[in-house]
Amino acid sequence: MLLTRGVPFLFTTGYDGSIFPPRFADIVRCEKPITVRRVTEVIDRLIHA
Repeated sequence: MLLTRGVPFLFTTGYDGSIFPPRFADIVRCEKPITVRRVTEVIDRLIHA
């Protein structure tokens, strides 16, 4: 639903990127271990893209 509406989002996950369907290939993934700094940097880029 987010993709179809053009809403930016990211994945925070402990899983390898290979489990994600191809339609999510361009979505940023923050893989564990995740820092607050990394998540805030990605959110900042998504907001200002």
